[in-house]
Amino acid sequence: MSAHISHLTKLISKFYLIILAATLALTTIFSIPSTAKAWASDWYVWQYPTEVTYEIDYASCASQTETSWSTCVSDWDNAQNYVDLSYYYIEDILLTATTNNGVAWHGITTKTRTSPPNYYITYAVSWLNEYYTENPSIYDTANKRRSTAGHELGHTYGLSEYPGAVLMNTSPSERFSYGIYVPQQDDINGITVLYY
Repeated sequence: MSAHISHLTKLISKFYLIILAATLALTTIFSIPSTAKAWASDWYVWQYPTEVTYEIDYASCASQTETSWSTCVSDWDNAQNYVDLSYYYIEDILLTATTNNGVAWHGITTKTRTSPPNYYITYAVSWLNEYYTENPSIYDTANKRRSTAGHELGHTYGLSEYPGAVLMNTSPSERFSYGIYVPQQDDINGITVLYY
């Protein structure tokens, strides 16, 4: 009987070791962070995202700015399938420019929105500040202008600022150092969550 108890004690010890090992393995697996969420939103969206129109204000934009706006519209259209912009002279989104050396922003977006509980964007204006974007010591490539234009267009879709290697990073110099000129997967994930 003593041998039987000794054998039973060994089996129970092995069982506890197996349970302990499985618990540690599962704890390790489930404590690994999931895919990064490198986007944020103000939770305002377009009510009819496939019917959003835009216009480029050619009278106010330098030719390089016009190209940046056109390119970033294509970048966003090619990156996601939820917000579909079409060019129309009666616009929902106005893409324009200004020259202002009295501010620090390179681009800025304003939105007109409905009151809660609807949370809809009804109109947006995005500006590129050509004081910076036309300065070759800061914006020495078309991709840098494209990055800032795309960042501002992301705001018109409902995305907010977010740090890291994403288009919605608030800092142009950080986006440039990461080589971010077009929407990244985490930017696209944000659009998917907002409009899916």
